[in-house]
Amino acid sequence: MITTLALTDFRSYASARLDVAPGPVVLHGPNGAGKTNVLEALSLFTPGKGLRGASAPEMGRREPSEAGGRAWAVALTLDSPDGEVRLGTGVQSPGSARRIVRIDGETAASGRFLDFLRPVWATPEQDRLFSDARAERLKFFDRLVFAADPGHAQSVAVYEKALRERLRLLTDAAETGAVADALWLDALEQRLADSGARAVMARVAALTSLQAGIDARSDRPFPQADLGLAGAAETQAAEGADEAAVAAALREGLLRARPRDGAAGRSLFGPHRTDLTALHRQKNRPAAEGSS
Repeated sequence: MITTLALTDFRSYASARLDVAPGPVVLHGPNGAGKTNVLEALSLFTPGKGLRGASAPEMGRREPSEAGGRAWAVALTLDSPDGEVRLGTGVQSPGSARRIVRIDGETAASGRFLDFLRPVWATPEQDRLFSDARAERLKFFDRLVFAADPGHAQSVAVYEKALRERLRLLTDAAETGAVADALWLDALEQRLADSGARAVMARVAALTSLQAGIDARSDRPFPQADLGLAGAAETQAAEGADEAAVAAALREGLLRARPRDGAAGRSLFGPHRTDLTALHRQKNRPAAEGSS
């Protein structure tokens, strides 16, 4: 349980401390009071850029006379079964893009936060989750998976890094007329297949659990939903394929996609192209057609 949250030069707060008691917490105040800034601070204790998707320099407090944001910090303490834990993140110099993560004073990877805290948030902007871009839905669902499986964050990070490196090799070769380094592409695609397969298995497991939770609540006033993951790898896993088989299929697909990806300048194959789908069960209509 979170017991304290402290902000230093973060967004609108020069300095603030919130002592949290057990039970639900409600933040209230007029527009511009800084309620969302507090929620954004909490959302930084998970991999990624938080609920606003902002860069680190944007989060520093800035006076009207200052050109850029200040160095800033967010810290919280938790009561855990093993005693008190102190988590912190921030930047050490104004305008720095490198966000530092510390656990009990020691530098750590941001994925380690998930060992202690697994934030999930819903904001008014997400009312359009199923009518906006596919990538936003997948990002939202991956955050849910992080909460169930902290290792998923590392799998996604490894996959995305390798995907960028592979695309750079392919596009550079396409633009110059050269031949991309086949050995390096093989290594990157093996990394993509392995990390992608781990991510796929975690997504399918989380979706199965989430759907079971929905199905168990048939007595609620909200419509029942049928969730799905529209992606070849996720379909393969849902039909019973193991992680090794999914990885092999991804490896083969990435090899075939090289010419097309290089020409298009985009990665057109892989589990980063997966979409989260939802159907209104009683009406058999997609969520995108609903107004809420």
